Amino acid sequence: MSEIKVYKKDKWVDLWVTNGGGEKFSWYISVDAPKDEFKYDCGMIKNLYGSGLSSAAKGIFSFILFNRFLPTRVCLYGQTSIAKMYGCANKTARKALKELEDNNIITELKIYTGKHVSYQYFINDYKGWSLPENSRMTVSGNIPAEVIKYTNVEGE
Repeated sequence: MSEIKVYKKDKWVDLWVTNGGGEKFSWYISVDAPKDEFKYDCGMIKNLYGSGLSSAAKGIFSFILFNRFLPTRVCLYGQTSIAKMYGCANKTARKALKELEDNNIITELKIYTGKHVSYQYFINDYKGWSLPENSRMTVSGNIPAEVIKYTNVEGE
């Protein structure tokens, strides 16, 4: 695991610096952002993808998961950058982020960078997630399917 050094910039923002992979990388992060390592497993992701969240929310979650200040839970980008980089409209990103927040999957943090206020997001602990049920899934978790029986044209 790489080491992250945190320098106080002002009362709203810290500068996080790491030398992971031999390259120096730094980013401004809200002082309220959690500094712990985010650990996840395939079961968590499978449950999220099988849930009743919208496809946009699932996609935006994937974006956040893979665009964090590794190994922490803090996403590097705000809503506008997420929309632009993910390739969706700002309104779509805003709705997906709100859906993730409403289900306690992510939390929004204000960050003041000197010119304007923006928001950063971080992933919450899995035990606090409130995943909506997928109405297209059966109780057993299998996708309902219609069984079609064919008879051989030759009469078999």
